[in-house]
Amino acid sequence: MDIHRTLWNEDILREIFSHLATPTTSTTEPHDGRVALARCARSSKAFFEPAVDFLWRELDSLSVLLRLPSLAPPPPPCLPSEDSEGLRVSEGRQEPLHDDNQELTVVRISHIHWPLLQLTEYPRPGLQSEEREEEGASEDSRKPDHSDGYCSGVTAIARVRFYARRIRKLVHHSSPREDVRAAQTATLATLHHQLRGEPLFPKLTALYWAQQSAHDVLDILTLVSPALRQLHISQTASPRQDGRHSAVASSGTQSSAWCTLIHELSEAAPALETLTLSGNFDASSILCVGELKQLRTLTIVNLAQRGFSAGYLSILRSCAALSHLRDFGIKLAVSGSPGGPDGVSALEDDGLSELVRDEAGFHSLRSLRVHGSLSLVSRFLSHVASPSLVSFDVMLPLPGRWEDFRACFDALALRFASSLRVVRLSGSWRGDLSSVACPMVVLGSLLHLPHLEELAVISHTGVARALAPADVAAMAKAWPHLRSLKLLYQPVGKPLPIDALAAFAAHCPALHTLWLASVDVRGAEGRELEGCPQSDHGLVTIWLSGMVASASDVSHWQAARFIDRMFPRVDPRPVELPWHPCRDEPGWERVLHCLREVKAARMAVAAAAA
Repeated sequence: MDIHRTLWNEDILREIFSHLATPTTSTTEPHDGRVALARCARSSKAFFEPAVDFLWRELDSLSVLLRLPSLAPPPPPCLPSEDSEGLRVSEGRQEPLHDDNQELTVVRISHIHWPLLQLTEYPRPGLQSEEREEEGASEDSRKPDHSDGYCSGVTAIARVRFYARRIRKLVHHSSPREDVRAAQTATLATLHHQLRGEPLFPKLTALYWAQQSAHDVLDILTLVSPALRQLHISQTASPRQDGRHSAVASSGTQSSAWCTLIHELSEAAPALETLTLSGNFDASSILCVGELKQLRTLTIVNLAQRGFSAGYLSILRSCAALSHLRDFGIKLAVSGSPGGPDGVSALEDDGLSELVRDEAGFHSLRSLRVHGSLSLVSRFLSHVASPSLVSFDVMLPLPGRWEDFRACFDALALRFASSLRVVRLSGSWRGDLSSVACPMVVLGSLLHLPHLEELAVISHTGVARALAPADVAAMAKAWPHLRSLKLLYQPVGKPLPIDALAAFAAHCPALHTLWLASVDVRGAEGRELEGCPQSDHGLVTIWLSGMVASASDVSHWQAARFIDRMFPRVDPRPVELPWHPCRDEPGWERVLHCLREVKAARMAVAAAAA
């Protein structure tokens, strides 16, 4: 048996190198693992293939690859010399290359790939024997032609293919310059033609594409392979910023471009499972999304001023027909849209009413994410027929009535009580001290969700009465599988006694995170610590707010003792919190400081007793 072959089996090498690869698609920050991979690729022929595979598995700019046909230029000024072992100081960072004599400027190249460009000179590792025969290139033809500054056509194509066939995740941001985008389109078209229908990225599974104009979307077709599973498209410029066509022509061309892309994707990427569309587009341009029969995750975020308007109905019908759809996200309404009190126009209201009268859809949906008014969302829920909806997430663009909150929660409990496990709602309800409601009046229907694991209701300006001990006990008993509870609003009236939280310790053994904005920290000094049952609960993250700033130092210490008694495993480090009117960092920091001291004293006593 060949001992060297046994020790350096390629599978073992790939397992080692996989731990060096960066876990993200970005190479804009230094990463020691990628630097080590580059050095491995330069050090040994046996290491080259597996090391380069991981180095080029994820790429954060298409420009890096399109630069390859040219000869490897000298490193940028900020890149250290070979004597200093190449990739240090700015290793992994990106710097612009400026050339005032060229029309196409500001090409951003990731420094981590410069050693690989140098490695492709002599011998040329990208030309495998099969590729040499296929391209019909002789040894001499593969050498670069220094007279014109570019490789020969055959060598350039082979060189690009050598790296492109390794890429599995590609992130690309389109240039704001139209001439640069035109050159990129021409280059991609040339490559696509030269490959005679073969995919440029045969192993590409995830593509993140940020474009300036809807017309750039067709460039994606030159990159798609049958292996593609995730496609995320975002358009950064509005239709008005795309000056190549008049408004009418632009709208028609835009719709045609999107329709062509979606139609071609159904054949070119039959394994596509995840699609994200974000930008300014007309509803008619994506109506054919229903052709992508294998989609499991679909997100549509229209940033246009009026959303889809009359196109809501057609879009939802098309999406509802996707039989494999598991995860759906859509922006239903836009802040400040004209219409009723919650920003829903009569046209949109009538459209959803008609949709509800249709046969129900979304039969396989497990996760629903919606941006829109609660009245609109509640009507949309009536069309979801899935018996296995697990997660529901809503972002409100405008404050709504607390009655709409209750109606939405009523709809959830009525239709999805047997499956729903996650409910997240971020937004505010309108109201003041003259129209406050008890939290359980709003949340009461959620007590009928026995499998609930996560509840987050973050109302930045919503006013409601503080929770009562009976409310906490009801929630703890109704949700025995609860893992995370975040209930933030502006409480009024008598706050919740801190020892009432013991109900969570008694009935929610899996609770990991607890945020409450109605706990009486100031009144903790008047509570009897011995009356609170001691627990070994595993809660890790806690944030309580309620008269913390006005509490005395004695109250801070007593609150810390209560927390340590109920939840002895709490991490006393500060928690990153969203903005909230009840947020009181100095006061809560003081409680956490006291908690650290209480925990240290308890552990010292336990160690001494042992």
